Formats: sequence, structure tokens, C-alpha cells
Amino acid sequence: MHPKPVLESESGSKESWTVRCVLNWKDIDFQDKIRIPTKDEAEESGKKTVSTETVLDIDGIKLEGSMVICEYLEETFPKNQLLPKDPKQRAIIRHLCEIINGCIWAHCNAGTLLTLESDYKIQKEPWSQSWIKKGLERYESLIANN
Repeated sequence: MHPKPVLESESGSKESWTVRCVLNWKDIDFQDKIRIPTKDEAEESGKKTVSTETVLDIDGIKLEGSMVICEYLEETFPKNQLLPKDPKQRAIIRHLCEIINGCIWAHCNAGTLLTLESDYKIQKEPWSQSWIKKGLERYESLIANN
């Protein structure tokens, strides 16, 4: 029996919604602690390129990031599996998740985009769109070939 996990997140966190969906899918009762940052904190947070806006305190450890949290929940809570049983299919799903996480979401990071624009004078929208397009093409290719 697991003690009740605590999901700590900032208001508006996209990755916290991923974790909430998985917790609910697996019928895991959890405490939701949503922190609403002040205006100054929100502005400062927008400048960061790395954020720990989603943390799950579970089984005596604090896990950060939706991928890590979802993998842990999948391994420790067998009800309502997220991944198929076949190892090859599991690997393909993990690959798709990595494309989304590393090739698409990474290029939507507000801190990175602000830094590109302010420090390097790079137009953030075309830069971001080109990398997201490449990520989506990789995703589509992986699906088409499997």
C-alpha cells in the first residue's frame, strides 16, 4: 500500500496536467498542491530555460518532470497500464514520447525563446516552428514505419 502522493505544481503547468491524467487513469488518489506564483515570480520563471514546476512526492522520494513521474507510476502501479506488454511496442511508444518531450516541447520553452530573442536577436517564432516541424515529421515517420 502506497501512502497518498502529493503533486506539487505551478498554476498553468502543462506537464502537471499530463501527470494528473496518468494519476487519474491509474485510479491513484493524490493530493494536488497548486502554487500560484506572484507576478514577479512568473516573470522570473519565464526567463528560466529549466523549470521544476511539477514534482510528485511519492514513496519517500520527490520525482521531477512528467516523463520520469509517468514511468515511475507505470512501474509501481500496475492498474490500467499505459504501455503495451510487447517490449518492441513499448520501445516505440517511449520513442514517440521522447520525440514529443525532446524535439517538440523543448522548442516551446518560454525561457529558451526569450533568451534567443533578447540575447541572440533570433526571431523566436520561425526558429521554434522549424524545430517543431522537424519533430512532428520524425513522429509521423516513426508511426508510418511501425
